[in-house]
Parts: sequence; structure tokens; C-alpha cells
Amino acid sequence: MYNTNNKDITDDDNWAPCILIKVRKEQYEVLDINGDLKVDEDIEWEGDDGLSSTWSMYHKYPSTKFVDSYRTRLEIALEETEYHAVSPRRKNLRDKAAANLTKKGETIRNKLLTNSPQLLIKTGDVVMVPLDDVDRTKVDGGSLCGVVVSINKLNSSCRVAVAHGLLHRAYVYHKLKVLPKASNDIDLNNLRDAYNNYRSLPKLTEREAARYVSSVGGQGIIHCNCRTDCTKNSCSCKKANRLCSSRCHRNNNKCKNKHDDDVNCGK
Repeated sequence: MYNTNNKDITDDDNWAPCILIKVRKEQYEVLDINGDLKVDEDIEWEGDDGLSSTWSMYHKYPSTKFVDSYRTRLEIALEETEYHAVSPRRKNLRDKAAANLTKKGETIRNKLLTNSPQLLIKTGDVVMVPLDDVDRTKVDGGSLCGVVVSINKLNSSCRVAVAHGLLHRAYVYHKLKVLPKASNDIDLNNLRDAYNNYRSLPKLTEREAARYVSSVGGQGIIHCNCRTDCTKNSCSCKKANRLCSSRCHRNNNKCKNKHDDDVNCGK
């Protein structure tokens, strides 16, 4: 749907059905429901006014309520067409036109419901959350595995929990990839505790969540300049649950946060 009056984006009367067509790598056309008439200017994907930033404000997935309301308007148009029939021949033509309109309405309704968020995703689904390059290392995967714990139908977004916490922001549906049915199991992916207890879990950024599952400790270099034994959380390495390395605290022989055979640490 696209917004026709942004003074009240919560009113379904201010929204109309449309089709978004990708015409270039980062550009979309906005066409009417028949796909043959442009109803708005072309939209870029990125940027402050881009589709990824303004989703749910100017464009969003159609809700079931909107689909039913749109169908009702089509039925009213059909009744008015029948009421204004003035001759048998014209009535026959209008009956055929009304039948075609009803058929078109059913086709549109089915198409809208197929892409409706309520059917695309639900709580308990295991999803893949894409990671930006700045939040992961080159040797780690490009996504986080999490479970959908809540859904906001008003703005077509949901919250996702991973094994170590609740991701700090909500995600629109088209940002997530639902795992296939065979692997879409919260027990199989060790996400049962995260799903049941997400309210008590700490909130994590994507970079923090990626660090927990990273094979090399995550993005960024963590080091400390401690002059003590590095056993308290005042040490950035200890707080991040990582051992001190040769980048840390030169000439500090007190460090205990290291391998016993690491003779270079602190020298």
C-alpha cells in the first residue's frame, strides 16, 4: 500500500493498493493495482527518503483489515452499478462489467493476502537477520539466526531474539528471511530459551550479537592499557570475555588474563 495522506497514517482510508516494481538495483517504480499506471515518483532504496528508511510511513504491506475494506468498496460499486441500470441491454452490459470487477477484486484480494505480513511471518518462526559488513568479520557468516518473539501489525515490523539476547531494534518483514519448514524449529536451533524468556534477556546490537557467534572474536580490535592484573570488568578485555594479547598494556607483568604460556603479553 502507499500513503495518499500522511496527516494520519493510521487511517486505512488514507492508503491505496499499489505494486512496487524493481527497475534498477536501487530504484523502484510505484504502479497502480493493475500495474499499468504510475501513481508516485520512483523511489530509491537507500537514503533518508529511501524505501528502507520510510517503510511503514509512506509504504507498507497490506493488512487483512485493509483488504476486507477494499473488497467492501468494490461490492458497493457493484451495487451502485446495478441500481443505475436503465435498460435491459445496458443492464446486461453493466452486469458483465460488475462481474469482471468482482472477479478482479477477488484476484486483487488473493494477491494482497498472499503478500500479507500476517501470512509471511509469525511469532516462533526462526529467521535470518542480515548483518552489515561493518558489524561482522570477513570470515564469519553474513546473518544472525534468531526467533520472532513479537509482531507489530500496525507498522509491519517484528522483534527478534537470538541466543544471547534481544536485538535492540525492530525489523520490517522484507528484511528477514524465514528458514524453510524442515529447519524452522526453535529447538533444533537452540532458541527455545530465547523465545520463552526474551523479556528478561539483555538488549544487544547486531555487532554485539555477532561477536558471540564469531569464530575470531567479532569485529573490531579490543585491547586494554591496564596497570593491574586484568581480573576485573574495568579491564576492557576481561569485560568482553577475551584474553589479553600482545596489543595490551606494554611492560605490565601483573596481567593474569592470559594463557599461561603467553610470554609476549604485556611486554
